[in-house]
Amino acid sequence: MLQQIRDRSQSMIAKVIVGAVIVALALFGIESVIGLFTSGSDNVAEVNGEPVTRQQVEIEVQRAIRSGQVPPEQERALRNQVIEQLVSREVLDQYAEEGGLYASEAQIDHLIVNLAEFQDQNGKFSKEIFRNRLASAGYTPLAFRQQLREDLIRQQVQQGLTTSEFVLDSERERFVELQRQTRSFRYHVLARDDLERDVTVSDEELQSYYQANQDQYRRPEQVRLAYVILDQADLADSIQVDEQALRDAYAEREREAGRRVSHIMVSFGDERTREEARRGCRR
Repeated sequence: MLQQIRDRSQSMIAKVIVGAVIVALALFGIESVIGLFTSGSDNVAEVNGEPVTRQQVEIEVQRAIRSGQVPPEQERALRNQVIEQLVSREVLDQYAEEGGLYASEAQIDHLIVNLAEFQDQNGKFSKEIFRNRLASAGYTPLAFRQQLREDLIRQQVQQGLTTSEFVLDSERERFVELQRQTRSFRYHVLARDDLERDVTVSDEELQSYYQANQDQYRRPEQVRLAYVILDQADLADSIQVDEQALRDAYAEREREAGRRVSHIMVSFGDERTREEARRGCRR
């Protein structure tokens, strides 16, 4: 069986198919190959009527894996993150379209030329590095430019939201009141020459004033602790609990304890009938 598969893989038809896939990958990027095998697939999400297709998710996942950002064993977790990112992108794209935002070709050219990933050792833009980097990440030049255009527009939306602000009417009025408020005051500079005589205080006067105002120079006692040891055994020895207190505490807990009943048996016979027993249960 394995030999038959190997023989067929060496046939001319198989080589033509593999060659066609390689050419499509080189010319149109990884999205062409993924679109070939995922065409007609179902949508993974929908944002205001616009679908997020499984093909879009697979393209982003494969690009991340090929660029070395995520190891293959984390592909499942990456796929969930990609879905959330695509949903967020779709929301921003719809908001940008409603606002009429756009990015010019000159902006995109300037951004590409100044990206450090596409520059050589001399700090200049290199077409060869540019193409190699795009090919390793599964991008075509046109697809990469479109991705940059969308990213620039999304940045405009995000920056517009983060830098925008508003003020409530009450806040504006309060701010105006604070700006327009004034203070009126009077003052007099008391110089040494204004005193008729030098001020001298004797020790007796100081002592007398201190004795009359001791409360102003007193602060409550303070204790500084490094650590406190609480030993349960020592605390138990210092507390005496009599038998009656234990019984009262147990009775109190017993009254507040919950009850769980599995089933209730109701008997009937000589004293009452089945219907009388049922009526008694309903009561």
